Order: sequence, then structure tokens, then C-alpha cells
Amino acid sequence: SGAPTFFFDSVRSPAFSIEPRKTFDGAVKLACLALSVENCKELQNICLQHLLRKKDVLACFPQAMAGVMFNPTSETCKHSIVLVVCPLVAIMEDQKIAAGHYSIVYGSAETLFGDDKWRAILQKDVFRERLVGIAVDEVQGNEAPFREWCGKVGELRSLLPTSVPLLAMTATASKAMRQKLRNNLGMQQCIELVKSPSRDNIRLATKKVSSDPAITFAWLCGELESKGPRTEKVVLYCKSAKDVSANRLVDMYHSATPEDVKLHIMNSLKDPMSLLRVVIATSALGMGVDFKAVNNVVHNGPPRNIEAYMQAFGRAGRDGSQAPSIILNHGRQLRCLSDEMLMYVSEAKQCMRVKLLQLFDGENTKPLALKHACCSFCALSCDCQDTCDVHASPLEKHAGEGLVHKDSTVTDEQRTILRERLLSITHDMTHQGVCGTLSVYSTQQTEKNTGEIVIKEVIDSSSRLFTLVDIFCNVQVFKVDEAQAILNIVSEVFCDIEECYEDEESINVEDEFGNMTLF
Repeated sequence: SGAPTFFFDSVRSPAFSIEPRKTFDGAVKLACLALSVENCKELQNICLQHLLRKKDVLACFPQAMAGVMFNPTSETCKHSIVLVVCPLVAIMEDQKIAAGHYSIVYGSAETLFGDDKWRAILQKDVFRERLVGIAVDEVQGNEAPFREWCGKVGELRSLLPTSVPLLAMTATASKAMRQKLRNNLGMQQCIELVKSPSRDNIRLATKKVSSDPAITFAWLCGELESKGPRTEKVVLYCKSAKDVSANRLVDMYHSATPEDVKLHIMNSLKDPMSLLRVVIATSALGMGVDFKAVNNVVHNGPPRNIEAYMQAFGRAGRDGSQAPSIILNHGRQLRCLSDEMLMYVSEAKQCMRVKLLQLFDGENTKPLALKHACCSFCALSCDCQDTCDVHASPLEKHAGEGLVHKDSTVTDEQRTILRERLLSITHDMTHQGVCGTLSVYSTQQTEKNTGEIVIKEVIDSSSRLFTLVDIFCNVQVFKVDEAQAILNIVSEVFCDIEECYEDEESINVEDEFGNMTLF
């Protein structure tokens, strides 16, 4: 990509020097004092040093703080302007902005870039001459309008002086997501500052459960009934408000929840002694909020992408105590997952922590020494027995108890119809070069034989095919689009596969960004 990346397992400075150091440190202290900030973290200092050299920076760590990053740090910068793009921030008075009265201008992406009036203000001479930087905070924010309009930042940069650096900030971004962000924001030659998202006190797990919530969450109802206010606090993430409303156990939180209820829930999750024990929520809950009292995170189905997963389980264990994060995989919505997330939840004989952090540049990540505390896979080989003080949560032990393996009866007529439909689709895949399984073969006879093998595998395992993971486990296909095409045929023939619906916090921005998704 051409973008140098500094990856931090622990916070430390990369090998470069700043001159004069004393002047820089003093200026940063003055900026922090002006903004009532106690001090700058080491990574924030490194980020600021690159920005002062007019380098674009992609900052992937929790405490970026846009105001400090670009605050004027010398006498010559007192009249400089910084534009901070962040979610859900009301724009300041337009007349004062146009006159250059503000040093730091905050605004939402949809307001700044979606209104011709504001685009005109940003192109005024006073703005162009005094603008020293653009900062995009929470570049993967949960609010759909913000994500959509963030794509306009690249367009805006073409209208401004090329010397103006861009700072893009997000708490978590995988290697693939960082590449998408660089492409979309027009910052291919940027400096990347990445802090490892590893949280050693989070135990990772996935578990196959029933799609019937009465079975899956019987353990939770039992906990609430027997322990009441002594139940450990749990955040249960669902993909949409539809799920939240359907499974209301204690309280729910999504984008349409009244503000007073949201405030009550957030305050309750910070207080270990509050009566609220379980919150059923969408990803609308918790961006940037420190929930000290939450030590359990449950995902009712895998999140859409790996960044959403990292941010969600980051809500737990903020007090440093051991905290389980488990994905309940009952086959729903798997066709809506990113390739990274699909790979993560697919069954594999590998440490889940290692598999996860490899997506974030953590190539040297190793399983935790205490295997019980690492993940559900490593726990299988833990030999500490009774001496281990970390055990599977009640959820891992009891979720889905009584679950009967999902299976369906296949008639001869259905097999015939399935074969006819598969013959058509494998023929189309072969000739269009879509099917990776078939396209590697050079002769028509070999392609035909390989297609027959795939068809036979689908028919033989058709009673067990309900998700993309089922397709990958039973059929020799290696691409998501191939597996999706087969699953669509199976769904049409048997009509017993649940439909996929969009995450309530998501939007499709294909038209704006040419098939690229920013989140």
C-alpha cells in the first residue's frame, strides 16, 4: 500500500527523532492546559509529531482525541483552523465560521459535506489559507449517515491545499479495513499508528445453539430467577431492533430507545450495585462509554464484521477482571458477514485469540499461558484441572442445553429438483469464471467431472445445509460467492433457511463508493 505502519504491542516510540524535543513537549503541555486535558499519551504525541510534518495519519488506538492532536502548538499557529469531523455534532454558527473566528471547527460529516452552503464556506480564502489539518474522529462510527458522508472527505481534500494533512481516527481496524479507509479517504501514503487490540482478560468463545431463544437463553432466565439482583451483568448484542424487541428479558437498547431510557441503562451498567442485570442491545450501545460493571458480552449471532466484534467485546472487563465474550452461532445471518468474520466463526483447529489478532497485524500473537482463560478452543487442552481458577461461564456450559442437531428430511423429488438447479448454476459458474473450484481445471471433461463432484456433495449433505459455514464444511467450494450461490439454491428448494436482514446500524454505500463498504 505504500503506507508505513507502526504496530504497538505495548505503547512505545518508533525509531525516529524529533527536534527540538523540549520545544515540542512544552507546546503540547500548553495545548493540553488550554483544552483542560491532563496530558497527552505517548501514542498521541507520536501522532502529533507526524501531523506537524504535514503527514497524513491513520490512528488506530482508543484515545486519539482530535482536539489535542491538532491544537495550535506555537505562536505562529494561533490563527490556524482545524476541521474536526465527528458523529452527531451540531455545527457551530455559520457566520463566525465563515469569518474564521474559530480555531477548531467541529461538525458532522453529513452537515459539512451534504450542504452546499457549508461546502462553499470551507472553500473560502480565509479557510484555505488558515486550515492546518482535517481530523475525522470515529471514522467507523455506528451512525449510518456519518459513515456514508465520511466518504466525501476524499472529495473535499481535492478542493483544499495539498499541504493540509488528514488525521483519521478509530479505536479498532483490521488490516483489510485500514486499506479500505486509506482508499476511501485518499491517504495512500499515510503513516499508520496501530495499537494491538489484544485484551488478555477477555476469554473468547463461540458455540452452536438453537435458533429458538427459549432454548438458547434458558440458562439466563434461570440465573435471573435464582439470583435476581446478584446475577452478573450481561450485555447481549443482537443484530437489529427486530431481535431486541422479540427477546425482551430485562431492558433493551437500540437507536429508537428513548433518551431517558438510554441514560438509565448506561448509568446502570457503570454501577455494580444497580438492579439492571441484562441489557439486550444493538451496536448502538456503548461507543466510547466505559462500563466498569460489565463482565459478560454475548453475541446473538456473529457481528457483521471483525471491527464490530472487537468494539463490542471491548465493553467487558474494563475493570481488569476476567470476562467472557461468546458468539452464539445458530446459523442466522451468516450470509451477511464479512469474509474476515466468516473465517473467524468457521470451525478450525486453532486458537481463537491468535486467529482474531492475526487480522490486526498481530502475527506474533501467542495463546495465553493459562489456556482456560484464553478461548474455548485452548480450554479443551488445558491441563491445570482443579488448580485453574478460570472456568467456562454459565453461558458456555448451559447455552443450548437440550439442543437437537438441526436436520431436515430430503425427499427423492427434492433431490431431483436440487440436482437440476445445481447443474444449471455450476455450468454458469464454469463458463463465467466465477466458480474457483471449477475454473482451475483446463479441460471441459475435467470441469464436468468436478461439477458432478460438487453436485453430489451438495445432494448428499443437503439435509445439513442451512448456512454458509455448513456449505464450506461439506462441499468443496472456496469462495463466498460460490457458497452463497449454492445456499440460495438449497434455500429455494427446501424453503427452510432463515432470511438475512440488514443490521439496523448499517447502510449500503455501494452507489457512492463503487461497491466499497466503509464499515
